[in-house]
Amino acid sequence: MINEHKREIEALKEKINTNIRLTEENSKKSNHNEQYSRKNNVKVMDVKEELNESIPTLTTEITSVFKRQAIDIAPDQIVALHRIPTKTGQTRHVLIKFRNNHDQSIVMRKRKEMKQAGHRFVDDVTTLNTDLMSRLQLHKEIESTWFYNGSVFAQTKRNERIRFNLYDNIDLTIQEHRAKRK
Repeated sequence: MINEHKREIEALKEKINTNIRLTEENSKKSNHNEQYSRKNNVKVMDVKEELNESIPTLTTEITSVFKRQAIDIAPDQIVALHRIPTKTGQTRHVLIKFRNNHDQSIVMRKRKEMKQAGHRFVDDVTTLNTDLMSRLQLHKEIESTWFYNGSVFAQTKRNERIRFNLYDNIDLTIQEHRAKRK
């Protein structure tokens, strides 16, 4: 009787581990698909919000911000544009969906100049990827993190650039990276 219960417990443990693995795989795929759907998007911070602001006025404002920085983006290159919710009392960010990734890249290449002009441009990153970047920034070995082309990267204090995935053990990933480099 006891052996039978032990076998059942082991079978249940195996099912739980399988379910955990499948859940992680599905979560990774879901995050990848969501991030892929955002690849033409850019978030613009610090665009002053007007009372009774309309989409056409906002589009005009955004395209004039581009023109001031010599970025040649016409209104027809923007598929959609709207403000997104944020914390109460803060200026809502503007989410822009460009017609193609090339237009998005043109804008993102000029983000340093845009920041100097008072407008911060960032990639539209999924919550899971944002959480991963936050975890990485808290790690003692990590100097900086960034998002590029659908992936999260970090630079260690030893100047190593490493790509991280959602459920990576940060210490183990760094160790494996170093072991491959030797």
